[in-house]
Amino acid sequence: MRFDQLGYPSDGKDWQQILSSQVTASSKAYDALLAYRSYRSPLPVEEVLDNISQLKGTQLHPLLVDGFMSFMKQVHTEH
Repeated sequence: MRFDQLGYPSDGKDWQQILSSQVTASSKAYDALLAYRSYRSPLPVEEVLDNISQLKGTQLHPLLVDGFMSFMKQVHTEH
């Protein structure tokens, strides 16, 4: 489910469902961009993070994107 709910008949009242679908959408976007596809090679992590940032506020919830980016910065600075 898109954060901006474009294309969905939902009235936006079921926030638990929206939040859980947003967490899933965020992780699936990250995984899909890093995965090999028959039509393209996996993208570098920096490009994946740029793509996810561009989805902030439209397809992905802004707070989830901010939290994900903060987590990823910690992961990449520790390793």
